[in-house]
Amino acid sequence: MSSRIRTLRGEITVGKNTLKNSAVPNYFPIRLRLNNGDMNENFRVKSFRIFPSMNNTVSGYGFWNSVPNNSDNLYVTLCLDERHTLEVGDFANSGQIGWAVASSQSVASNVLVELDPNHIVVNDLYIGAYAVDLQDGSTDATSVPLNYIVEIEPVKSTDTQAVWQLLNENLMGDRD
Repeated sequence: MSSRIRTLRGEITVGKNTLKNSAVPNYFPIRLRLNNGDMNENFRVKSFRIFPSMNNTVSGYGFWNSVPNNSDNLYVTLCLDERHTLEVGDFANSGQIGWAVASSQSVASNVLVELDPNHIVVNDLYIGAYAVDLQDGSTDATSVPLNYIVEIEPVKSTDTQAVWQLLNENLMGDRD
């Protein structure tokens, strides 16, 4: 019996896939291509996990090594559109559906990960990663590569459900 759940996995590299202060032109979030051109054949994310790259023997294996000395927390967002990765984890942003947070003292087993259970992925997914200084709010790139695993499940949706999801992901929340 085959499972309908599929796994997307890879590495968030240092610098290329992470936001560093206002250097947005050098920022390229990870794009997970899921759009099959059929508005009725979509996906739901079942789980989202991150952890330090086990390839990195120089820096060690803890999240404490992925957060630069001047930063306090590491944030990774799973988004429905590339532009939503430019905002550090914001539950009011309906274009973000997954959030992972680790402090500079965390280990892989105690990273907080939340996933919005009420979503449909009609197009592609995007992953962004940031280290944030809690004193002044500035962002920095992570200092070691991070692994990610995203488990997705195919779902059928009506045209109305798919269009509603596309409209909803473009609402960025109340910004007043």
